[in-house]
Amino acid sequence: MESMRRYDPAVHGQSAAQVGASAPEFALTTLDGRSIRLSQLRGRVVVLDLMAMWCDTCLGELEHLRGLRMEAYGGGCEVLVVDVDDRESGEALDAFRKAGRYPFEFSIDTDGLRDKFGVQFVPTVLLIDPQGIIRFRSANTAVPLESLALQIDQLLDGAASDAVA
Repeated sequence: MESMRRYDPAVHGQSAAQVGASAPEFALTTLDGRSIRLSQLRGRVVVLDLMAMWCDTCLGELEHLRGLRMEAYGGGCEVLVVDVDDRESGEALDAFRKAGRYPFEFSIDTDGLRDKFGVQFVPTVLLIDPQGIIRFRSANTAVPLESLALQIDQLLDGAASDAVA
């Protein structure tokens, strides 16, 4: 990430976006023109992948995300990929997404997610539970597909248990 402006806690303050904390609200427009606010996704597990196109590890992470069987989640999980490198354009990201035939939402970071989530390394992957709490965070490594799927299953099972109780 040497060419990307680094997040500096001394300048921006320590990020509250840690495991167990409420995820900061954000609003983005996807490459397909869909407006997304985190608060609109309440009730679903959100996989938030903060990445850059030049990052080889990010490409590996995208392949893991592609391996998720989204249909098995019955609409209970949303994957959102956000390019946090301010030098990359929406046009380039759209071409990248189409070339990779990625089946999830992509957006350019227009709401300061890099700072809101304290991104120091890409990829940074967060799992946000249906109540908006960060339950998992990983940086600078691709999360194994099996681990990601298991954590999503556990969060969805917990949400189903809460709904029944």
